[in-house]
Amino acid sequence: MSCKKCGVKFTIEFNEKDAKNSPKIPLEKGKFEKIAQENSYLLLGKLAIKYDFINKEQLRDALAIQAALPPPKKQYLGSILVAKEMISQAQLDFLISTQKIFETRKLDSKFGTIAVGNKFATQAQIDWALQQQNIRFKKTKKLRLIGDILIQSNVMTTKQRDAILVRQKRFNENPSVETNPLTPLPFEEEPKKNTNFSLSISMNKLFVTLRISDKANEPVTIEEIKQALQLKGIKHGILTDSEIAMCLNPEDSNKEPQIIAEGIKPHPPKNATIKYYFDTDSLKIGTIKKGGSIDFKAKGDFPKVTTGSLLAQKEPAVEGIPGKDVFGCKIPVSNPQDPKLISGQGTSLSQNNLKIMATTDGIPEISAMGKVYVSPELKISGDVCMETGHINFNGKIHVLGSIQNGYHVQGNSLIAREILKAEIKMAGDIIVNGGIIGAQIKTDGNIQARYIHDSHIEAFGDVVVEKEIIDSQIATSGQCLVNEGPILSSKVAAKKGICAMNIGSEISKPCHLIVGVDKNVKRKTEQIKTIIPQKTAEIEKLITLRIHLMTLPGKIETKIGSLVQILDRAMVKQRELKKIVESLDPQKHSEQLTDLGCQLKEVMLKITGDEKNLDDLFNEQDHITTKISNNQKEIISAETELNKIKNKLEEITEWSSREMGNPEVVVKATIFANTTITGMYSSLLIKQNLHKVFIKEEGLPGAGEFHKIGINSSKSESKITIRPL
Repeated sequence: MSCKKCGVKFTIEFNEKDAKNSPKIPLEKGKFEKIAQENSYLLLGKLAIKYDFINKEQLRDALAIQAALPPPKKQYLGSILVAKEMISQAQLDFLISTQKIFETRKLDSKFGTIAVGNKFATQAQIDWALQQQNIRFKKTKKLRLIGDILIQSNVMTTKQRDAILVRQKRFNENPSVETNPLTPLPFEEEPKKNTNFSLSISMNKLFVTLRISDKANEPVTIEEIKQALQLKGIKHGILTDSEIAMCLNPEDSNKEPQIIAEGIKPHPPKNATIKYYFDTDSLKIGTIKKGGSIDFKAKGDFPKVTTGSLLAQKEPAVEGIPGKDVFGCKIPVSNPQDPKLISGQGTSLSQNNLKIMATTDGIPEISAMGKVYVSPELKISGDVCMETGHINFNGKIHVLGSIQNGYHVQGNSLIAREILKAEIKMAGDIIVNGGIIGAQIKTDGNIQARYIHDSHIEAFGDVVVEKEIIDSQIATSGQCLVNEGPILSSKVAAKKGICAMNIGSEISKPCHLIVGVDKNVKRKTEQIKTIIPQKTAEIEKLITLRIHLMTLPGKIETKIGSLVQILDRAMVKQRELKKIVESLDPQKHSEQLTDLGCQLKEVMLKITGDEKNLDDLFNEQDHITTKISNNQKEIISAETELNKIKNKLEEITEWSSREMGNPEVVVKATIFANTTITGMYSSLLIKQNLHKVFIKEEGLPGAGEFHKIGINSSKSESKITIRPL
């Protein structure tokens, strides 16, 4: 037979007693290709260059020495490299081991060709076995012959495998023994420990230090140092020979470690910063302090700005510079944080996107997502009720009374005494001096209230309550803080954590708390993603209508042109008939005049009809022009709205990705049994009342320990911890 891959002829021989389960193959002596000795030398040399043990010039020199030796004194390339101190014996052992693996895998590939040629296996089965061999080698660094893999998989018999190995003259190898490569010596070890000196690599891999032993019995040479560095894989920042010699100067009595190689430190990036030129603190509702108390900042007069005032300025981010360790590996740097300046109503963004200026007089405000806008102020001396109706004002709304049941209030920010079963939508903060009862509230800012009852609230900022939250659903991208009272019978989702005096009670319904997860942003982005295709379809419909409308003026022009020609001919005929009538004597041509009069009347009626039709065409032309203009306005308006929606989605997504979640619950008094807490990766059910505790989800699943007090035992994989406050 002959190999389909390389063309070499071969035979496979079986012993008669072993041939019961194997096909008989004609016996014919042939030659089987071995790896030529020259190729073997070349492979070892290439491997030495690959692992940076030698360079190409050194390999050429060694091969030249080998070629110059007469046959009786012929030496292996590896022996020459060691003799000429180009590599160490440990490095040669590693190269020989690696070379053997290369050769074994090459022979295994030919093993597969022979097996396929004799129909012991299919090509697909051989490819699978080679793939399994590669996967196993990567995992274990042990090379298993594919013959063993095929036998284990019931593809090939032992006799078939042995027959091929005999033909390959590999049968002396123990086929069941795995080939274990010698791995390069670890950086922390030396092949032959030289006690005269030691090298230490810093934890950050940026420095290699040399320490000369006090008990050195002979001088340390530059070559010994360089060889030790090479064995450790040190490639970058090595001192020059003269500098190493200075470190080895015996007259130098300094026995402290000396830097012998030094990498390049990475330069960390500089995050972008934004400076605001108005008092943003007065807009912050409250922050949690150590121990769980809330700092309600005093509210003074609101800041005011005039047109042209600088509101915010951004210092751009600076990219970091990667470093390089002593092994020559790149030390990456993280990308800098680069928040965008977001300009809202009453402001404009500079051309370089680094400044926000006021375009109107008013009160500067900033949303939880960082959008800056300037608002005029609307003061309502009483309640929002029948007298005021619904309020929709693009500015700051200050209601001295209450917002009554059933009314809608929309604006930039809101201050009110109470909100009672109203619907509120704000771009900024909402401050309620009293309580919120039965309300539906959505805001991009923070919310502060004395208490919240039976309400549904969605906020991007913090929700800060002085007394209590009862029977409510709250979703916030910030914190939910209750300073002096409980959270009862409520579902609260707060990305940055929850803090309350009590959570639950003996008689109320259980509370459900979600922390570290931004339910609000998820819901908002899903809503926006639903609107975008709807708005896109609307624009496409308007564009289709515009294409149709644009064809109509031409058609009308054609009709007008035709009708004008017809009207012109009718008027010419009218004039001709009038001339004839004027030229005839009524007494002599009475009958003819009567007939001409009928013709003239008919022509005049046709002219009147054509003139009316022409007027209708002109009116239709004007109407089409108006429709085209309105259609264009609708397209521009819809595209502008779509861009705003997309920008809103981008702003929310970018802001949310910057704001890290904080999956923790702080309970200053008691958290009652049956309360459920869900974090980013795990959850727990409180089984008994706990007092003054700090509950936090720790890391990813599968890492860390947790405190089991009060935790449902079925949640044994949970990473939520409970600690005393």
